[in-house]
Amino acid sequence: MKKTVKHLLVSILAASSLCTAIPLSASAATVSPQISENVSSGLVMVDQTVEHLADGGYITIEIYESPSLSRAISQKQGRKVVTQSDSNGKMVWQYTLSATFSVNSGVSATCTKVTGTPSIYDTAWFTVSNTPNRSGNRATGNITMQNRTSKQKVSRSVTLTCDAYGNLS
Repeated sequence: MKKTVKHLLVSILAASSLCTAIPLSASAATVSPQISENVSSGLVMVDQTVEHLADGGYITIEIYESPSLSRAISQKQGRKVVTQSDSNGKMVWQYTLSATFSVNSGVSATCTKVTGTPSIYDTAWFTVSNTPNRSGNRATGNITMQNRTSKQKVSRSVTLTCDAYGNLS
C-alpha cells in the first residue's frame, strides 16, 4: 500500500512539473503561422535570426528550404520569412519571399520564380509597397510597411540566394 501511494505521489509530481514546463501563455499564439504551413509543404527551417528594435519589438527572419537535392539537375524551393512583433511579442506583420531555383549541381543555380506575400496581423499596419524580383541565383523582395497610428515605416530588402549545390542563404 505504501508503495502504491508513493508511485501515485511521484506520478502526480511528474505530471505537475510537466504542466509547468509547457508554456500556456497567450504568447504561444505569436508563433509564426508560416511554420505549420512550411512543415505541411515539406519545407524545413534551416536558419533563424532575431533583430531587436529600439521600441522593444523585434524582427524574426527564418529561412525554409526543400529537402536535399538528389539529382544532378533539380529544383530547389525556399522561403525567407520576415516577421515583425511588438514589445509584447504579438505579431504585427509578416513578409514571405518564396522562390524556386533550378540547380545544376556543382555548376550553377538560377532563380526561375519568385513571389512576395505580405500578411497583416495588426490592423494598424498596412503594405505601402511590395516588389519581388529575380536575377541570376537570387530572389529579392523589397517591402515597405507602415503603421497608420504612429506613422512608423519599416522598409526591408529580403534576399534569398541559392548556390550551385542548392544551399540557401
